[in-house]
Amino acid sequence: MKDLSNHAFAYVLNSSLLSPEEQEEFEKFRNEYKNKNKRQISRDILRLKSRVSQDVIDQHIQNLDALAQMQGFVTDETRSNIEYVKRLLSQNTRVRPGANSYPPQQQYVSGTSLLLWFLILAAIW
Repeated sequence: MKDLSNHAFAYVLNSSLLSPEEQEEFEKFRNEYKNKNKRQISRDILRLKSRVSQDVIDQHIQNLDALAQMQGFVTDETRSNIEYVKRLLSQNTRVRPGANSYPPQQQYVSGTSLLLWFLILAAIW
């Protein structure tokens, strides 16, 4: 995984949107995922999206649409990665039989939702 802290736009985006506590969580995620490849990150996106509400997923997709429109900040490669992540989020995935089921989180920036947003950005950059 590319280091998000070295990507100026992703760093500014996170620091302007997240509280200091959420930024600290983001740093923990960055350390945990720094050696994972895009396939592993994609697999975790698919796993985690079942643990957040559809409203949160829809918000993530809307934010990705807005992000893709930012002229001068996103490249064609970034737009392609955004479309890839949107497809992952839009896929109907079934939970494995016997897998732990969790009630979906409704809050946009908390726990699993924050991790999902981190993975989305990691998959893009």
